[in-house]
Amino acid sequence: MKNLSVLILVLMLGLTAFARDHSEEYQMGSVSKLTVKEGWVDTTTCSGPSGNVQCSGGITDTYSDVYVFTYNDGTQVVLRHVALRADTLKTLNLETSSTVKVLYRVERKHGLVSVDYVVIPAADNPKKEGWYYMDGHFKKPSAKADAPAPATDQSNLAAMCGSDKLSPELKAQYCK
Repeated sequence: MKNLSVLILVLMLGLTAFARDHSEEYQMGSVSKLTVKEGWVDTTTCSGPSGNVQCSGGITDTYSDVYVFTYNDGTQVVLRHVALRADTLKTLNLETSSTVKVLYRVERKHGLVSVDYVVIPAADNPKKEGWYYMDGHFKKPSAKADAPAPATDQSNLAAMCGSDKLSPELKAQYCK
């Protein structure tokens, strides 16, 4: 029993040694929320005796929110939330068509297929990170791109600046 507990302790200490410091990897980007039409649903219901059928309902449009992420080089992608991870974009309280700046990092997971994830810390707790996969790449916007969004209370910038997750160089750059 004693050997088993020592083995577990050694394994736990060994696994923590492989934890990486991501403080040098954060970059500035922005997130926008758009509401798009997904399709329609037929909610028609009919009832009544033959010859006297009455129908109600009709065709209803369905909408969903889409998050568009803009990298620091201007490339835009649609983000989809990864299940079983925190959805930190909801902590930004984005209104439709609004844009906020966020600090993010890109995490590449290797396997049968390599996948890049955009990892965005929460606005209220920088230790909580949301993972998002990219659901489509868009072309870079034209040279007349909109001015970058100002940092607001909704941004995760203040929480990240107050934490120990940024390197001193990045704190000097983003936390002015």
